[in-house]
Amino acid sequence: MTAAVPVISMSLPADQFAHDFGASFERFGFAMITDHGIDPALIDEAWAKAKEFFALPEEVKRAYHIAGGGGARGYTPFGTEIAKGAKEVDLKEFWHVGRDLPRATASPRSSRTMSGRAKSRVFAPFMTNCSPNSTASAPACSQG
Repeated sequence: MTAAVPVISMSLPADQFAHDFGASFERFGFAMITDHGIDPALIDEAWAKAKEFFALPEEVKRAYHIAGGGGARGYTPFGTEIAKGAKEVDLKEFWHVGRDLPRATASPRSSRTMSGRAKSRVFAPFMTNCSPNSTASAPACSQG
């Protein structure tokens, strides 16, 4: 029997949402949410930008890799990341977006930002401005 990843509503009471959200990550390694209030057009645009970026030639994408960053921000090439305690690299490539913490409170690893060459003109500006942790407003996000 194959287990289905649950779709978790953000309209649940906070304690129930937190429990279900954490349980999904514990069991499946990710979660799906609904009732999040994000405009479907914005989601469609994010998918289009992601597809555009990941369709670029490998040598172009690698220009956005931050060596020594541990995949914490920007592009991580296929076959680079390795899970803690694993012997083999993961067979995936990805772009990691997260909030930038003030240097006074951030660890050296978490304070790395997507500055300079790590900002893809195709993908990073859109995803950075539209990150849930971003201080950008929704209209700025939709202008991509």
